Amino acid sequence: MAAPNLPNAAAGNGTGHGYANPTWAVDSGTSTFQLLSEEQDSLGMVHRRYQQLINGLPVEGAIAIEHLRQGALDSVSGEWIHLPPAGLADHANLNQARALARALSWVGANSYKWQFPEEEAWLKANSHNPSATYRPSGQLVYYAGASNLNGAPVRLAYRFDVYAQEPLSRQYVYVDALNGKVLGSNSLIQESNAAGTAYTAYSGYQPIITDQTSSYWRLQEATSNGKTIQTYNLKGGTSYASAADFTNSSNTWGLNDAYTTSPPNDAYALDAHFGAEKTYDFYKNFFGRNSIDNNGFPLRSYVHYSTNYFNAFWDGSRMFYGDGSSTNGYKPLTSLDVCGHEITHGLTTFTANLNYSYESGALNEGFSDIFGTAIEAFAKGRTGIAINSTKWNWTLGEDFGKVIRNMSNPKAYSNPDTYKGSYWAKGGLDNGGVHTNSGVLNYWFSLLTEGSQQGVEHSNINIDGTVDTNDLGYKFEVTGLGLDKAQAIAYRTLTNYLTPTSQYADARNYSLKAATDLVTGNGVSPLLTPADAGEVAYAWNAVGVGGGTSSAYKPTFTGTASSDTLFGGHLADTITGLGGLDKLWGNGGGDTFILASPTNQYYTLSGDSDKADIQDFNPSEDKLQLSKAYSYYFSQSSSDSNTYNIYQGSYSSSATSPGELLATLILNGSTALDSSGTAGAITTSQKWAVFV
Repeated sequence: MAAPNLPNAAAGNGTGHGYANPTWAVDSGTSTFQLLSEEQDSLGMVHRRYQQLINGLPVEGAIAIEHLRQGALDSVSGEWIHLPPAGLADHANLNQARALARALSWVGANSYKWQFPEEEAWLKANSHNPSATYRPSGQLVYYAGASNLNGAPVRLAYRFDVYAQEPLSRQYVYVDALNGKVLGSNSLIQESNAAGTAYTAYSGYQPIITDQTSSYWRLQEATSNGKTIQTYNLKGGTSYASAADFTNSSNTWGLNDAYTTSPPNDAYALDAHFGAEKTYDFYKNFFGRNSIDNNGFPLRSYVHYSTNYFNAFWDGSRMFYGDGSSTNGYKPLTSLDVCGHEITHGLTTFTANLNYSYESGALNEGFSDIFGTAIEAFAKGRTGIAINSTKWNWTLGEDFGKVIRNMSNPKAYSNPDTYKGSYWAKGGLDNGGVHTNSGVLNYWFSLLTEGSQQGVEHSNINIDGTVDTNDLGYKFEVTGLGLDKAQAIAYRTLTNYLTPTSQYADARNYSLKAATDLVTGNGVSPLLTPADAGEVAYAWNAVGVGGGTSSAYKPTFTGTASSDTLFGGHLADTITGLGGLDKLWGNGGGDTFILASPTNQYYTLSGDSDKADIQDFNPSEDKLQLSKAYSYYFSQSSSDSNTYNIYQGSYSSSATSPGELLATLILNGSTALDSSGTAGAITTSQKWAVFV
C-alpha cells in the first residue's frame, strides 16, 4: 500500500511523536498506535513499526512504519484504517467457547494438536512455559479482510490460532464476535510448494558445525553470539514430541546412511543442517542480521516428516521437511534453496508478516524464492551473475527429479511472468494463487539481476537477445545490476517497507524507495548508482506492474505533491516532478524533464515549495518542459561552472533579486548552455525548452 497522504506526514520531528499516537496518525479519537519495534539499519536509518489499535484492540494487518533519516521523519509506509467507522462494537455478543466451535467446524480437521498429551507436554517443555497449550484461546481484534483495509467492512472478531494434526494445517481463523460467522483466515504454515514442488541440487558433503556431549556429537550449533541451529529426526512421524537428535560417535558424518540406521546420521539431515547454517550466515554476512528476528531466533529443522510426503513447510516457528513421494523417487526435500526458502518465510513473519493469501501471499512466496536462490548462490561460492553458471541457476527442483518453477521463465511451468497476464491465478485455490502468482516477482528479480539481453532464454526474450513484449503488449529492456545489488533492494523492500496487506503495487513503490535509500547512502557508502535505481522501475515495467508503462520500452517516472527523488534508467525517459523539492536524474540519453504542480500543469510561479534539482542534465540531448505562457532565463553558478539556475521572468543584469527559482541544472559534461557562459534566454515560443 502506498503510504497515505496524511496531514503532517512529512513534517514530524522524528523524536517527539509519542508512541501511543504519532503525529502523522491523524485518524480519530478511537484510534491509537502501539510501538512494536524500533530498528536501525545499515544505512543509519531508524524504522519504527506500529500496530493500530481501535478502542484499545488491534486491527489485523494494520501496520504503519515510520522511517527516520538523521532524526527526522523521512516517510511512512504501511496501511491502516484512516477513519474508523463510528459506533464500532467493542464487546462480544458470542462467548469464546461458541466462537471456537464455529472455527473448528469451519476448519473441519480430523484431529488437533491439543488432543494429544505428548504434543502438549512437548510444547510446555520446548517453550519453558508450564501453562503453554495448543488449544486456541480467542483474542478480540478488528478484522477487515486480508487486504484493502480502507473501504472494507470492519468487524469485531475472535482470532483463533488453530493447529490441526490431521490433515495438517495451522491458521488464524477469524470469527465474528457478534454473530459467529467465520470472516476469513490467514495460513501460518507457509509451504515451499503446492501440488508437487521441489528445489535445486543437494549440497553434497559440506563442512558443518555440531555440538559434543560426553559420548557423541549431534546436529546442533549453539555459539556465544546467540546463534542456534538445531536439526531433529521425526522418523516418518508427525509428532513433534517424538523428534530425536541426529547423533554420531565421531564428528565425521556419513553421507549415505538412511535415517532408519543407528545412529541416524543421514545425508538428508546434513543437507537441512548445512542449509540452515548457510541461511543464517547469508543474512549475517550481507545484512548484519542476527537470525530471522535479528535477535538470535533458533533455527530448528525437523527432517523425515510423515511418509510419502512431497512437501516442506514453515509452521510459524520451525521448518519441516518431507521425504518425497513416488513423484520424485522418494528424495527428501532438504535441498539448499528449500532450506533458504523456508527460513525466509520466518524472516517475513518477523518483518513484513505478509498475509499468506492472494497478492500478499504471492509476494511472501516470491521473496522466499528470491532468497532461497540467493542463499544457494552464496553457499556454493558463486561468482559473477551468469544464470548458466555451474554455481547456481534459476530453476527450482531439478536435482530431486521435478522442476516446479523457473524464475527466469515462469511460463515454462504455468506461472505468470506478467501481472494479471497468462497463467495468472484468479480463484481461491492455493490461498488465492500464492505459489502461481509468485512468478511475477520471481521474473522481476531475475531481470533485475541479469537484465533482459544476456543471450539466455527468458519468458519474453529470444535466445538471440531480441526483446519481445510482455503479456500486456509492452516492450521492455532491462540492464542487470548483479545479484548483490538486486538482493539488497529486495531485502530492504521486504524488511523495512512492506506490511501484512501489501500488494504488487506496493512492492514496486517501496522497492523504488529502497533503491533510493541505497543510492543516497544516508552517510554510508552508497551501494547503488543513480542509473542502477532507474533499472528497478524498468524491471517492474517488464512484468507489467505500475503505471506509466509504454510501448516504447520504458516507464514514465512521476513524483507526488511532496518532495521526491526520481531516477530514470539507461533509455530516454520522461521524468516529472509534481511539487516539493524534487531531485530528478535522467541517467540516459534524450531524457525529458517536466516541471509540473499537482494543480497547475506546470510548476507554480510563487513561493519556493516546488523546485526541481536536475542532477545530470545533458545540454546536447535532454529537454526541459516549461510553460510557453511565461518567460524564463538561466544563469550560471559563480561557484560551479556546471550548475545553472532556471528562473521565471526576464533577465536583467541590474535586477536586485532574481525571479522565481524553478530548477537547478547540474550538467553531466563540460558543455555550457550558451556561448558566453553567463546568462541567456530560454525560448518560449515552443512548448519545449531545448538546450543545444
